[in-house]
Amino acid sequence: MVATADTAVAAVDRLKERGAKDIRLACLIAAPEGLERIRGLHPDVPVWTAAIDEGLDEHGFILPLPTPVTALTEPDKETNRDMVSCRFPMIQGA
Repeated sequence: MVATADTAVAAVDRLKERGAKDIRLACLIAAPEGLERIRGLHPDVPVWTAAIDEGLDEHGFILPLPTPVTALTEPDKETNRDMVSCRFPMIQGA
């Protein structure tokens, strides 16, 4: 998750300090503010995300998408317990 991007920026900084050249960042959910920050500080690092939420609140927490997430419940064949998976709306060109 990329909210303010503090952790992502710190991780990329450390990798670059140790000589890494080909860095990529992947996350499931991101806030526009965090994406803007990581792109501004590390424009050479491509970012892939499954969903971009609405933004951050006054505490730096991600505000959820107004679009509902679809949850599917499927039984696990080994444990016979329900497994929950979520489908997020895909964002093209993000």
